Amino acid sequence: MCSSDLLRVSASARISQEGPLIPCFVRIAILLLAALTGGEPPLAPPAIGARVADVAFKDVSGRRRTLGEFKSKKAIVVVFVGTECPIANLYFPTLAEMQKQYADRGVQFLAINSNDQDSFADVVAHARERKLPFSVVKDVEQHAADAFGATRTPEVFLLDANRIIRYRGRIDDQDRKSVV
Repeated sequence: MCSSDLLRVSASARISQEGPLIPCFVRIAILLLAALTGGEPPLAPPAIGARVADVAFKDVSGRRRTLGEFKSKKAIVVVFVGTECPIANLYFPTLAEMQKQYADRGVQFLAINSNDQDSFADVVAHARERKLPFSVVKDVEQHAADAFGATRTPEVFLLDANRIIRYRGRIDDQDRKSVV
């Protein structure tokens, strides 16, 4: 049986000893988890109007890149993608065309692949096959996905020059049921 001192997280938060007995190691694991997380719920993803951290990642040429490198741009369109995502793959030609159309207006497109199942080599081959005119990066440790709160592919974020989120959501508002 666990000592009652081990069961105390704080003066206000205790695990009840009443009811069915829970093995001591389970109680300790629960207490450690609560202590390590501060007993608080996970952070909510950044909302529109929030500033995104200056995260780093590796582009398909192997170069370390950061969001801060694009500070001279008026806007950055960040698209979270996957090599096997049919919707992202459907939109790559449109995104490539938009990059060409808006580059001279200070808009930079950036594709971020945070998927565990896509290796760096897969991302490189995927980007080269499509001849994308914008940076494609691999977010190996999901720091970018965490900073943005990205949860799916494709998921789009529009950032201003100060990395403030101005849009977050779907890649477009068109109904493409007949295509997908």
